[in-house]
Amino acid sequence: ITIDIDPNASSSRSAHLIQTETELSQVLQQKTYHCDEYGDKKRNYFFASDLSIIPFILSHGFPEYIVPAVPVHIASKIVLDFASSAFQVKSNSTNTPLHNLSTTKFGEHLDYFNDIIACLPENLIYSYNKEKGMIILSYTKENEICPDECTGHSKYCPYFDREKAGDSIEHVKNLQKHYLGWVFESYQIGAGLGGISGLETKTNLIEILNYFVNTLLLDQTFIYQGNLFIATSCKCHGIIDLFSYDLSVI
Repeated sequence: ITIDIDPNASSSRSAHLIQTETELSQVLQQKTYHCDEYGDKKRNYFFASDLSIIPFILSHGFPEYIVPAVPVHIASKIVLDFASSAFQVKSNSTNTPLHNLSTTKFGEHLDYFNDIIACLPENLIYSYNKEKGMIILSYTKENEICPDECTGHSKYCPYFDREKAGDSIEHVKNLQKHYLGWVFESYQIGAGLGGISGLETKTNLIEILNYFVNTLLLDQTFIYQGNLFIATSCKCHGIIDLFSYDLSVI
């Protein structure tokens, strides 16, 4: 299923057009049933919407892959939507405990941002935005574009003749040894096309909910305010979003 805010997007011309959320729900339920009963039945569908439709889609089940084609950190978007709805249901409150980090609004988070930066190899950091709590990782330089056929090489990039200080995904996962966070690995599923696993997405969301809910219920010494990160990465590129949380609001 392709989701695009533009109803006239090129992908809509070679797909069955879904007109309403009710029809979308029927397609998702039917697809799940057919996959369970008969195996994969391939058919392309198109639904015109923005990213706000994602929680609705995932409420019907998780796809094999989620393939972002927009300049948005899709994993962070999913986590924010999930956390907001989950805690609102749990506490019957409209408050959300999870927010994108802002070092300009909350000066105390600046040390956390700098500590994360210090844990990453300098030649892996492509850019960062302290005001938004975002770090972009890449072994490429400005104006360099990886070829579609690249499968991601460890230690050395033959296309740009460059040594690599370890895979980006490994550096991101190493952050979990010192800081609270969840990592979504990006897998190559076609030439120049990457996606995150639906199963891993589901696992991460369950772990996030269990961590906070179980800790709130069982650990009376739990610190209600703090930081965490959400990252997506493959071997060569990645993005890290930093968050602040305040569970006292729920």
